[in-house]
Order: sequence, then C-alpha cells, then structure tokens
Amino acid sequence: MKASPLLPAVLLGALTVTPRPAHAQKLEALWYTRGEGVTTFVEHADQISIVSPQTFSMDSNGMIRGRVDPRIVAKAHEQHVQIVPLVTNPGFDQPTFHRVLTNAVAWKNAMHSLAAMCRDNHLDGIQFDIENVNIKDKDLFTKFVRESTDSIHRAGCTVSAALVPRLNDDPGGNNYHAWIYENWRGSADYKALADTMDFISYRRKSRSGSRRIPTGGTRCGTPRNRCHSRAAATSCISAR
Repeated sequence: MKASPLLPAVLLGALTVTPRPAHAQKLEALWYTRGEGVTTFVEHADQISIVSPQTFSMDSNGMIRGRVDPRIVAKAHEQHVQIVPLVTNPGFDQPTFHRVLTNAVAWKNAMHSLAAMCRDNHLDGIQFDIENVNIKDKDLFTKFVRESTDSIHRAGCTVSAALVPRLNDDPGGNNYHAWIYENWRGSADYKALADTMDFISYRRKSRSGSRRIPTGGTRCGTPRNRCHSRAAATSCISAR
C-alpha cells in the first residue's frame, strides 16, 4: 500500500492471537509511515499502538531488503509501540511476486527471509502489502501466506495483511472493472487468510480514476476475522 507519510487506521483487537468476543476486543491505533512521516510519528508516538513503516521489499528470488529507521525503533521502544513493518513486492510488480509463488527456490528463500527479518530486527510483527496479484495465483497466494505465517510465528512475530476489499465476486461490467478484479481485488481468499493470520486491514483509497480502489484509507482488522467491506464502512465479525 502506498501510504501517505502518516496514515492512521483503527484495529479491533489487533495483534491478539486468541479469538475473543467482539465486546471484549480493545481498540488499537495503527499508523502507516514512510519518508518524512518519521518525524510526525516521533512527535505523536504516545497516541499510537502499532507503527507500520513501509520499508521492506521482497524481490523475485524471495530475498528481503530494507530497514526500519532507527528513530522509529528508539521512539517505539520508549513508548511501547509495536513495530509491524510492511513487506511489499517492489513497485507492486506482478511478475516479481509470481516468480516467488512458482519457483521452489524463491519460495524457500522467502520463508527463511521473512522469519530472519522478524528475528534479526526484533520486530513485533510483519504485515504483507503484496499488491497486483493475478487471480490465477489466488490459491498459491493463500498457500504462501499459510506457510509463511507458520514460519513467522515460530520466529515470535504476528502476521497480518493489507488487502484490497471487494463486495462480491462479480468482475464488473467493463474491461477496466474486470482488470481491477483479476489483478487487484480477486486474488485474496478473505476467509482462508483471516483464519490463518492474526488480523487483516482493508485498504480504501480516495483517488478515483487511478489504478487503485476509488475509496479512501485503511479501515480495520480483527484477529482471525472475516471482514466484510461496504461502501461507507468496513465491519468485522468473528470467523470462528
């Protein structure tokens, strides 16, 4: 997700592995940050529960590069803010991640790299922001998330994802809507991913006419939830 310098989101019961009744879930303040947003995070860290820097990327060989700004690390530790950085496919390039899904060596490298990223950087969690995945890779993407979640959990981190929402499985009535569905909306099996990961965030974009969803902001996620996106809001209910 190409975040604004500092983008807030509200999570219900985020980073809680054991499902709880909806009324018992606490609110978390999740902030996405990059570039000049570091200064703003440092100034307002006492109001934030989770910070997600957009700093790591996975190449076609399954190797991960990036680092969290030490100013974020220092302030997060001082204010007891959880550090849950994003892992993206660079430039949201479809062939890059497709190769990771279809090449055995790249797949194995990715499993190792994700766990090492968590362990070596002393992170609290990792959030996938893998965009522009073709619907033909839907099952492989689900399998990848399941296997990587096991690896990341063993390294002591939570796992989440920022996903493009869809209302249904109708690809739409024109070529543009069909393209959006096949490459951005249709590749996520919400139920399977929610049952696997600790929480899910839905992206809602405000820029219409671009190759992004024409709504705005990242809304919410809950532990092991099935989330249903609607036009004006996103509601989250227990998947179990």
